[in-house]
Amino acid sequence: MERRVLPIVTFAALAAIFTWPGAASAAQCSKRLPAQVKPASADVDRFERSAYLRVRPRGGATLRGIRVKVKFKSVTAAAGSLDGRLKKAAQVPLEFREPIDADRVYDQVVSGIERGCGKRDSTKEAVTFTEAGGGPDGSGGGGNPTLPGANVQGLTIDWSGGAWQGNDSKDVPVPGIGVARIACRSDSTLIRVIPDDPSRDSAIVAWTYRRWDDAFEEGSVQESSTNQFGGGEFNLGFNKFNPPEGQSRGTLTGVISDRLAFGTPGGFGAPPTAVELSWEWDFREGATSRCHIDANFTTEAPGAQAPVARSLAVNWRGDDAATANGAWTAEVPGLGDARIDCQASLSGLHRFILFPSAGVGSATFTAYEGSEVRTSSQSQGPFLYDVPNNGFVVADFGPGLGRLFLSSRWKANDPDASQNFCHLAGVLVGV
Repeated sequence: MERRVLPIVTFAALAAIFTWPGAASAAQCSKRLPAQVKPASADVDRFERSAYLRVRPRGGATLRGIRVKVKFKSVTAAAGSLDGRLKKAAQVPLEFREPIDADRVYDQVVSGIERGCGKRDSTKEAVTFTEAGGGPDGSGGGGNPTLPGANVQGLTIDWSGGAWQGNDSKDVPVPGIGVARIACRSDSTLIRVIPDDPSRDSAIVAWTYRRWDDAFEEGSVQESSTNQFGGGEFNLGFNKFNPPEGQSRGTLTGVISDRLAFGTPGGFGAPPTAVELSWEWDFREGATSRCHIDANFTTEAPGAQAPVARSLAVNWRGDDAATANGAWTAEVPGLGDARIDCQASLSGLHRFILFPSAGVGSATFTAYEGSEVRTSSQSQGPFLYDVPNNGFVVADFGPGLGRLFLSSRWKANDPDASQNFCHLAGVLVGV
């Protein structure tokens, strides 16, 4: 019987047989990852507000385990990662760990594993960011110390002895949005917003606390807005029942915001306005009925004279619009650099963060969601807080230093990605 000599199949030969088409061989693997990394813009404001790096494989390579960093010397200013395989250019979302400074030379580092190679490699490219200037859109202007840094408008309704006629309502302008009307009489107690442009989506989100008839109380987050199917005005009532209860006192803390024209995928609209309001009324006896309301409306202004208010607003509809519209930044003198992020997907960032100035040593966050109230404190910056998907957040940064008012409304888990959205609207006030 003839004996056949079987060929010896080496490990290298087996590897060659089972290597996927296009995969790198061990000889082709190098110490430099075949990838290119670019920021969305070299302008500081635009880059920080996009919060993405664009990574593209080179030479048809397939990569996995992608991690990116923006570093200055040994300090990582921003970092992010991408799940799955990377076969074509993709945007990698970033988490910022400190603000980016103009004129510094940063390294953009991308690391990962090339298909067919067994180890992680990296590559880096240098970038220097520039500063376009102040202003809400980064186009210049603002910062004049002789001009007001906040538009603060007060409003008081005060009547007694049943003399409500002509005294029961007052209006105050809401810059860029319209007019807010406060009313208090025995058949109507509310804040009504009348937008200048009914073709835009405007809203108020607020935490309202009520105590009525000296025996009952409740707190809840409320939202009211325009819609494209009708209803150019919207309001929130201070009363629990209709007609209003005979006796009540309470507070409303909220933000009036512009959510852009109906159907607009994303962008920055009119600046949000923070509302702080308190009331007390007694309608039980007509001849002795009375009402007192105090309210303050705070909106950013272009100057830097204290107090200074700065806007934080994110608006996008559909996951595709999140890349260019998912973050916003603001600087408040004496308080620090702030940003909000609202990235697509549940695993993305939905967060407020403050990189504090020297002397700002603590932050107390109070989150309102439904009728639930949660309070927590932080004693070391940066101060960060993951915002609820349907709620309101107030932060206090210490006596005489500043406060945050932030409404939070987002959805990231719809099977139809075009139905996801984010509307964050905040006013950060340094005093």
